[in-house]
Amino acid sequence: MVSSSSSRCHCAGAQDQGGILISDTTIMASAGAECKHVHHVSSQLPYALTVALMSFLTFVVAGFTQQLGIAACAAI
Repeated sequence: MVSSSSSRCHCAGAQDQGGILISDTTIMASAGAECKHVHHVSSQLPYALTVALMSFLTFVVAGFTQQLGIAACAAI
């Protein structure tokens, strides 16, 4: 059984990582900036990859520290 504190850590990580996918907001931002979609995506890719890497690392840490509780997850 998964404790509620570790579920919160995983939910927070999942929410952060959900923001890196190319979505309708990416298309709307490139349309609003009047630039090609591919150029907008390539300019945002370093930021997206950084968030993806940090999300991956926090999921791994949360997996190993889930029994420590929400305070320890937040501190890490």
